[in-house]
Amino acid sequence: MWRTQTGVRTLKCAEAKLIRESLAQMCDMLRKEHLQYAEQWEYDVRVFDHLACNQRIALLAEVARYLLTETDNYPSLNAINEGTVGAIYANIRVNIIIELDESNFNDKPEIAEISSWRSLILAACAEAGFEDLPDTNNHDYNEWKINLDILEEQVLWDRDFESSNFYLDLSPETGKPLKDYMRLDDDYFIAIPAAPTDKEVEIALETLMKLTR
Repeated sequence: MWRTQTGVRTLKCAEAKLIRESLAQMCDMLRKEHLQYAEQWEYDVRVFDHLACNQRIALLAEVARYLLTETDNYPSLNAINEGTVGAIYANIRVNIIIELDESNFNDKPEIAEISSWRSLILAACAEAGFEDLPDTNNHDYNEWKINLDILEEQVLWDRDFESSNFYLDLSPETGKPLKDYMRLDDDYFIAIPAAPTDKEVEIALETLMKLTR
């Protein structure tokens, strides 16, 4: 379960399928990085990208469990947890760009892959009751980004995690009243994930694979 602006939610059906697809790809890339078969892939989410590989794996598995299963509680909304959610959606945006680029070389552009990222986004948007949705073969990236942003807003409480550098650079005298005004917990930006052992990393990877099947 995950705490959102509209209450505690567990992602279901088409929305969950979209997130599982992103998680599966991220899991595969992190596993290769962990085994030193590939370099780190960054998602332009600093609070997530700057963590060590084993931390990112464990954190992604933990966040995925809360998003996709009926847990007894929900996690704290701090920068690393919300930033991890942000990275999941950032991965989808990158894949939309790649998919649109590849479709330009398709000799039958009117035929979209059933399992395409655009199809997954459309299904999640339709399920959520969105109106005026683009056609699956629409090549305007902004159309897809706008709808994905709205889907993300239904999960993320806000995007304060993007301001981590700004807040961490402030003096305590300046930062404390500003965080109070913004209703941010004192430890929102300083919460640090534990460094998992190799065994714990393997368990986290297994958890991700089970959640994304």
